[in-house]
Amino acid sequence: MEISRGGKEIQFIRTSGANTELKITTGQIVSNFTSELNAINEALSFYVSYFPNDAVKSFVIFSDTKSAFEAICNGDINLTKSINIFFKQINKRSIFQLIPAYVGIGGNECAYPFAKEARDLDQPRDLYIDPNLNSHLGGGKRGR
Repeated sequence: MEISRGGKEIQFIRTSGANTELKITTGQIVSNFTSELNAINEALSFYVSYFPNDAVKSFVIFSDTKSAFEAICNGDINLTKSINIFFKQINKRSIFQLIPAYVGIGGNECAYPFAKEARDLDQPRDLYIDPNLNSHLGGGKRGR
């Protein structure tokens, strides 16, 4: 069994020229969808913490995962709820921009090596399963 390791690279490209790059791990066992949502959540958390008085009126989030953007708009899972709370804290116009995967796009091709480095960092190993959730096996509730 091979364990998937997630990693993302986040870039803050600011009009002031003070750009910032982050490499984050996104989990020991993680899908691209969850990895993308974790990266967006981390980026917004970083922005709130380190740029609280940023004068920009809007910001753009680029991603190659359309389902992540759709989930954020629906806001019906814990991670997307967290992302939407950050959007309310930031209180700026936010734009989602879907971009194709890495092939042939300069910015994406630059990001890939950083994401690979992040993937190779130590990964969180905690796996939490909410005992109040319905079982995915057989569609029934777990025993009491």
